[in-house]
Amino acid sequence: MLRDARKHDSPNAGWPEAAMAGALARELGGPASYEGEWMARPTFGAGARPDATSLREALRIYRLACLLLWLIVGGIACLR
Repeated sequence: MLRDARKHDSPNAGWPEAAMAGALARELGGPASYEGEWMARPTFGAGARPDATSLREALRIYRLACLLLWLIVGGIACLR
């Protein structure tokens, strides 16, 4: 994440994309087509390109992160 996050054009989007690439040990990003026009985009992480199992693992990580977020927010709310 620290190595790749700043590669993204958006100052905010690179951090979660690079973090997920690292968590999955996969290479995310790269060239993309927008309205039929190819654009060079940076890659994040190292490893193989994602496959169907990567999607399942990414969803598991996402759900766990959401759960942790709500537990932390709930814990802070209970302290007030």
